[in-house]
Amino acid sequence: MPLWHISHRGGAAEAPENTLAAFQYAADECKTNMFELDVWQTADKQVVVAHDNNTMRMTGVDCLITATRFSDLPKTLPTDQLAPPDDHVDVKTFGGFARSYPPQPYLLLEDLFKSFPTMPMHIDVKEKGSRETVVKVIQLVRKYRREHLTFLSSFNDANVKTVRSLAPEVPVTSPPLRLLQLMIFYWIGYLPYCNLRESAISIPLTRHFFEWERKKLFNALHKRIGVFVAGKIAQWLTGLAYRAMRQKKFIRILKRRGVRVIYWVLNYDEDFQEAFDLGADGVMTDRPAALRKYLDKRGL
Repeated sequence: MPLWHISHRGGAAEAPENTLAAFQYAADECKTNMFELDVWQTADKQVVVAHDNNTMRMTGVDCLITATRFSDLPKTLPTDQLAPPDDHVDVKTFGGFARSYPPQPYLLLEDLFKSFPTMPMHIDVKEKGSRETVVKVIQLVRKYRREHLTFLSSFNDANVKTVRSLAPEVPVTSPPLRLLQLMIFYWIGYLPYCNLRESAISIPLTRHFFEWERKKLFNALHKRIGVFVAGKIAQWLTGLAYRAMRQKKFIRILKRRGVRVIYWVLNYDEDFQEAFDLGADGVMTDRPAALRKYLDKRGL
């Protein structure tokens, strides 16, 4: 099978994320194999493509998608006023977007399906425990006959369970708690025998991401247990997780059992190289042009 070139939010470091312009750029200029995107439901029950519920980061306007009608959502800021998400890109060294983009409107999931009827998509339902949103996404997937072209995922276990119960024909990727469970199964030798329902699994890899997670964990702990202890715990846990995600044997077992392995969100050549050395089937990136250049240079 060919390696998957997956454009995270359409390429959040090269175009205004989760907009039609970004997805068009990723498809036309970067020859991406798959879009990764996030969805929320608006106040008037429209499924909109966006990572954050609050529109402030992308638009400069403080409002919630879930509390706003689709027609009232503000446009994004022009790209000279935007920065990529700092959990995957080193903003200090960010060199700017691939080109200048004027303000972009928010995008309906249905319009994205219409615009790219044959493009595989990895869709993350952001709203926690929102059965209604999950149902609407499933209905759209079925309406446009995209069951074979769509992976559904969520960081929320309840959303994943809803997909599995209502749409068993739609592939899912594992939420974080399931990934932790599979890692435990690996360490105790049970991974080759456990029940695997996943079609694919998405695994974080970059040091930048784990450093960001370490800071989040430290901030959550230090007021309760003190700065020194919180620092040690945060460093130990994130270091353990980082090492665990880089086990070649873990990847080999998953692939042998028919699970595709995706590493996210990688943005630099050394990270691309490590992912493919580990056996990744695909890489999710904010820099689709950089990943395309890397793959083409190596004939991948």
